Amino acid sequence: MENNINETQKIIEKILSDKDLYFWSVKTIEENRAENYFIFGQTESKRQINIVKYKISIFILNKLNELQTIGDSSGILPENCTEEQIQNMIDKLIVSARLVNNPFYEIKNEKFHYNKFNNCDSSIYENPYIVCDELSNKISSLAKSINNAKLSTTELFTSRISEHYSNSSSNRYSFDKTKIMLEGVFLAGPDDSSESYFLDQATFLDELDLEQTLKKHAKYANDSINAATLPTGKYKVIFSEEALEEFFNFYLTHASALAVYNKFSLLKLGEPIIFKNPKTPLTIKSDPFIPGGASSRVADDYGIPLKPFSIIENNKMVQYISDLQYSQYLNLPYTGPLTNYVINPGTRSIEEIVKEENIVLLLRFSAFSPKEITGDFSSEIRLGYITKNGKQIPIKGGSVSGNIRNLIDTLELSSNIVKKGSYIGPDAIVLDNVDISGV
Repeated sequence: MENNINETQKIIEKILSDKDLYFWSVKTIEENRAENYFIFGQTESKRQINIVKYKISIFILNKLNELQTIGDSSGILPENCTEEQIQNMIDKLIVSARLVNNPFYEIKNEKFHYNKFNNCDSSIYENPYIVCDELSNKISSLAKSINNAKLSTTELFTSRISEHYSNSSSNRYSFDKTKIMLEGVFLAGPDDSSESYFLDQATFLDELDLEQTLKKHAKYANDSINAATLPTGKYKVIFSEEALEEFFNFYLTHASALAVYNKFSLLKLGEPIIFKNPKTPLTIKSDPFIPGGASSRVADDYGIPLKPFSIIENNKMVQYISDLQYSQYLNLPYTGPLTNYVINPGTRSIEEIVKEENIVLLLRFSAFSPKEITGDFSSEIRLGYITKNGKQIPIKGGSVSGNIRNLIDTLELSSNIVKKGSYIGPDAIVLDNVDISGV
């Protein structure tokens, strides 16, 4: 397979080099994936999938009203393409790029040195199929030990992924990573009407605690059976689990050079993002070299090596997220794209915070995706808890809503750090005076 990849990549590079292009890049992505499917904890089917695809990006110089512009286009070729198919695809990309007239920005013909970094679990990289079977046996065994809930339809994927990048500036690098994905549903109650859906992803085996995950969601399914809906009102709310990964999208969006260029960013360099001091000051950094981070990578799409950088420090906007294009348009320092975003923790654990009387802990939602432009959020509550007399009482139903920008002065972050996709930060985000619509 390796020889086939290299040969195809050489053909693509040769065709691109013979074209009149300003810049081009090719990324070959090979994935070896094991897939196991379960019904009620028992393996129903297995698959082994080997995928090779080639992502081609091209840039050409155009003119609009006598001004030089830049056009770009990209596409993906599947494996086993003929030379004629590659040629046809590239010709189509050139036609598409000639229709694009972005203001010109320079892509330097520059050689780079790349950090040696991979994001791999050695066992999965060596043999994802054996690891998948081992995990499957453990899932089946754990499912049998859970008596008060049924593990319904479940999927387990383990992958080894290798990326090989090259561009017209003769830059080359390789990047390897591994991935585990576990998705399933627990059913509980007399008629199996109560459920808890889960999706866990990890890079390393030691980050995937199967026993804890399965027992936790079996408990959630049971707690949902008699969970009540809260009265409508304003509450102090702990957002956790499903809310974490997208919670700060408003600030990440407004911190981008793209938002500044399009004149909708509400964040100004050197100025505070809030004029009242919350309990935990907000600090957000981008780090492409986090072990286990979903967005860990070596370089951007132009082949420029990436580095960590700060975006917000102690409630102050310190640097815009500036890719090559918009850093030149705005004369800003280049940072590269956002990768893994790291949030500094607070001082109290979630276990301490949740002891407060009448505090609401929300874990499961229909969908929690705050609006990137406005910061508004609204979602149905699938499962949470309210603390009464030192006990956590299950709740569900109704909805939670608010605006992150209006509530940020009440922010408290927990001291425990978790990884959720590209989010590396506290396992609890606390806001006060949050609206809950219930009964």
